[in-house]
Amino acid sequence: MAIGSIAGLLVRGPNVAPWQGLLFGALAGLLIPALIILVRGLVWHSRLVELRFGLFTLINMMLNALAIVVGFQLAALPFGLGWVTNPRVLLVGVLITMGFTIWFTLDRFLGAGVLSSLLTGRYHHPRYEDRIFLFADLADSTSLAQSLGDLSYHSFLNAVFTAIGPTIDRYEGAVHRYIGDEMIVTWPYAVGVDDATCVLCALEILDVLEESEPRFSDEFGQSPRLRIALHGGEVVAGEISGQKREIVYSGDAINTTARIQGIASSTDHGLVISSELMSDLDLPLDVTVESLGEFQLKGRNEVSELLALS
Repeated sequence: MAIGSIAGLLVRGPNVAPWQGLLFGALAGLLIPALIILVRGLVWHSRLVELRFGLFTLINMMLNALAIVVGFQLAALPFGLGWVTNPRVLLVGVLITMGFTIWFTLDRFLGAGVLSSLLTGRYHHPRYEDRIFLFADLADSTSLAQSLGDLSYHSFLNAVFTAIGPTIDRYEGAVHRYIGDEMIVTWPYAVGVDDATCVLCALEILDVLEESEPRFSDEFGQSPRLRIALHGGEVVAGEISGQKREIVYSGDAINTTARIQGIASSTDHGLVISSELMSDLDLPLDVTVESLGEFQLKGRNEVSELLALS
């Protein structure tokens, strides 16, 4: 609103009073981001994300432009300004459209929060963080790849990860990386344990795939099953630069999650969690907990109890 009020004052037409330009800009500065965020939620949670990247970006930009036009017109109504045709206002609209589209597209492309962290240099120097990690691995991936063929298997993987994307967004998780048929999601520790967010996200992922079985069966003749591992603790977060720049997590917490994932993949349980993380969670009453026993995980001196949740 502050930026909008300044812009409205500077680009107002000759027949617009300074106070009108100021208030028009402030109202536009409130409405336009709200409408663009609404468009972003609708677009990124639809099957439009399965389109080619260039086509998806073009459609996204057009919808953002529509949101900006509507925002300008709604902001103009209280002041009787009518249809906004001032070239300077329209130029501002074009710049806003491009800016929002590029920002949201890159943010999604790199992973939620990565772009802002890279631009601000938050992880230029390594730092300790407490984080929760979710490792999701596709069960029976070898047999699936053999039965579907390489190209269809890749489409199958894409459909699986696309289907569960809105759930991860809703529970404020960030996809850190895809590794073959495995996906890594992460939360700041406090966010992940609040209201058992990480567990609810994992259980809903399993529910979404179960509900999507008819679609996958019709399209691929196969239904996906994931094996999910949850663990958290202290890691080192920092940039790795060179030909490619990204934020990398290292340390016992992420290594242990990978070990738990290996054990989860050998069981019939959809979700396996460490007792350390479990001790910080207040689970809903309808979540069932089953102890799988204690395990000597590679790289750890002490034994770890693992629990299955459903």
